[in-house]
Amino acid sequence: MKCVVELSEVEEITLQQLSINHRHRDARTRAAGLLQLGHKVKPKVIAEQLGVSDQSVYNWAHAWRDGGVCALMGGHNGGRPRALSKAMVAVVLEIARAEPLTLGQIAQRVQEIRGEVLPCRIETLGEALKREGFSFKRNRYILKKKRDEEAFAMKQATLDKLQVAARDGQCRLFYPDEAGICAAPPVQRSWSPRGLPRAIEPNSHCRRSIIGALDFGRNSLIHASHTRTVKALHVVEFIGALLQQGDGKPTVIVLDNASIHHNIDQATLDRWFLEHKTLLFYLPPYGPEFNLIEIVWKHFKDHWRRFVT
Repeated sequence: MKCVVELSEVEEITLQQLSINHRHRDARTRAAGLLQLGHKVKPKVIAEQLGVSDQSVYNWAHAWRDGGVCALMGGHNGGRPRALSKAMVAVVLEIARAEPLTLGQIAQRVQEIRGEVLPCRIETLGEALKREGFSFKRNRYILKKKRDEEAFAMKQATLDKLQVAARDGQCRLFYPDEAGICAAPPVQRSWSPRGLPRAIEPNSHCRRSIIGALDFGRNSLIHASHTRTVKALHVVEFIGALLQQGDGKPTVIVLDNASIHHNIDQATLDRWFLEHKTLLFYLPPYGPEFNLIEIVWKHFKDHWRRFVT
């Protein structure tokens, strides 16, 4: 079998540069071998000089004829062919994208669609998925009910107007909410041997329940702490204290749909409206991003608490 390579002057200069300056030794070796082939050196002699097999030299020549420098840098596709054909891998990817399945379930679907037994072990199927950018990880739960987008948009528009009015000093806008905070929380994530996740006990030491309200217009936080769980009575007392500090402007209290927020009796609501011009504005279901104080709680737990403790 002949192994002849004809090199132009430009190609020879390119290969000389690659054989000297390329950062990978394999690439330098291939370029040097092709240069010798261009100088009519026999493949066997080249193989002995470069410490490779005779077949490698023939593969370099074949790659050069097919794709030039790019094919040469990519190497050859030698070795045993993959057990899964490209067509079968395409079917596997389509199945994996369609719904959450285990490897065994994917293999079963492939056999049903293709009408043939999987030509490899189930672990090989997993490796094929990893090569295509898939990973095996815990699935995330989604909400059973979807939010009403029309009502969601209406609430969003109303909140935008209220925020503009609060910035202009036309009204007061509060975002109250509750949070439970532990001064010395356990480590949430840690290194552990694969397959042996660490088990930790809950730490209730120095745990406090906090009820707070973000004053949107003044960009300030009012809060009160409790040693026990916050109840509806605490919410009423806290909001009442907020209203006592009012300046006569209309006040809007933005609340989520927690049960303790809906357990405020009508007589109290009427009194707040008559004495303090106060209305409650309930957020739509499945819209936690509307409650701006949630951002405060996140920073408190993730950053400020760690700094203080």
